[in-house]
Amino acid sequence: MAFPAILANIFTERPWSTGAQILAVAIVGWFLFRPFRKSDEARTAVGIIVILVAIALLAGFFELKILEWVAQLAAVVFVVVLVVAYQPEIRRTMGEIANNGIFLFSGNRAADLKDQLEQAVRQLSSKRFGALIAIERRVDLRTALET
Repeated sequence: MAFPAILANIFTERPWSTGAQILAVAIVGWFLFRPFRKSDEARTAVGIIVILVAIALLAGFFELKILEWVAQLAAVVFVVVLVVAYQPEIRRTMGEIANNGIFLFSGNRAADLKDQLEQAVRQLSSKRFGALIAIERRVDLRTALET
């Protein structure tokens, strides 16, 4: 069966099931990507994933069996490389999930940060200590803290 026919059958036979599966994959993907989204490597990984998916879709659409097989093999190798490359982040994330749970959302993080920062500065000032304060935004500071 050709790729367009398969795609047409997926969306016409049971659209509610397809929609639910797409939603489930998107939610799981988001929760897996959340801890890594601040790193530059995550943007590179997303780019590679998009390219691999595009190649696989085009190869399936034009029925290029060898290119489709190569794209599938590259995807498997890429997953193994991701696990090896992100091993420290995966370990840290699993520890955070075990300690905090995966669905914890802080309602007012900016106000909490401001209050904690103010309290820390007051304590340092009362003891006449200086400090360098770094506030994490887009770049993950965990690697700098670990070293």
